[in-house]
Amino acid sequence: MALAIIVTILMIPVIGYSLWAYFNPEDSMLLFKRWKYEDVEFSELAIDLHKFGVVVGMILISFIIFNLYYFSPLLNVIFIACYCIFVGLKLSRILSK
Repeated sequence: MALAIIVTILMIPVIGYSLWAYFNPEDSMLLFKRWKYEDVEFSELAIDLHKFGVVVGMILISFIIFNLYYFSPLLNVIFIACYCIFVGLKLSRILSK
């Protein structure tokens, strides 16, 4: 139980970064690299894929935290199936543009 609490506390900055990266994708893609480039414009596909990666990461983090507290094999199978469907549908929508 102590491990679950520690992991949850350590995940708070990661979740905060993920929220910031989702709402400001251009800034987060240039994090620690802004000095290399003067004027950068990202394509809509790059921004959509970045947001997609952030959402996937946030879902995985939520899944990890949920499993630390409530481990259930049936819920894991249901979650993984829903996750695969979500990733497939979202990725196909992004790439079809």
